[in-house]
Amino acid sequence: MSTVSIRNVTKIYPGHSVRDKPVLALDDVGFEIADHEFCSILGHSGCGKTTLLNLLAGFEQPTAGQITVNGKTVGAPSWTRAMVFQDYALFPWLTVEQNIAFGLERKKVPADERGRIVAEQIALVGLGGFEARYPHQLSGGMKQRVSIARALCVDPEVLLMDEPFAALDAQNRAQMQAEMGRLLARSDAASRKTMVLVTHSIEEAILLSDRIVVLSSRPGRLKRIVTVDLPRPRNEDAPEFIALRRQLRELIDCESDPPLVS
Repeated sequence: MSTVSIRNVTKIYPGHSVRDKPVLALDDVGFEIADHEFCSILGHSGCGKTTLLNLLAGFEQPTAGQITVNGKTVGAPSWTRAMVFQDYALFPWLTVEQNIAFGLERKKVPADERGRIVAEQIALVGLGGFEARYPHQLSGGMKQRVSIARALCVDPEVLLMDEPFAALDAQNRAQMQAEMGRLLARSDAASRKTMVLVTHSIEEAILLSDRIVVLSSRPGRLKRIVTVDLPRPRNEDAPEFIALRRQLRELIDCESDPPLVS
């Protein structure tokens, strides 16, 4: 059984007034994401990528269709699905350690176990020595590491990421992409989380993904699912990487391309 199943999902936003027309954001989208898979959702701005992620998180409900995780319908937010936001969403009055531990405290995890888990996550994201720092004392890249560690701490079945590196400068973004790539390369398939990434960056999608879901321009429809069969860590200068980047760019830009799963 796949972890995530998206079946004929349509999302319509009603107008704010009688003069406003409803907005069809997603139209009959359906695909599956396997256990432990890293899946990116790629497409033009406004194609419904973030809407689809919000539906997966349970923040919103589809107008039609169904989303399930491990066979259970997604009806509301849950600890089984953790979100990493673009703007970090850290509590400024809490330290790095306290921010990471926040979800564990809400879950009422005992203090000893909570300390062990937080220490493991701090080591995993490379923030040793910064436990007592506050968000305003951190760089953008470090803030996003805290956000990722906080999401992983609650041991979700699915990790959802909404353009987590978009707010970073080019150098920090490249560093975070490389670190995430190294983390994926180190993890054996059985221990990896199922991950869903929304991104505008073709390069980022190729660097990190097992498969890439390409959506058409609004209304978002499934255009193609592309398998990324490249060894990790991935080299952006490799001919195979460059060829796949070209293929994806042409696919996104060509609105007449028929739906296809590859």
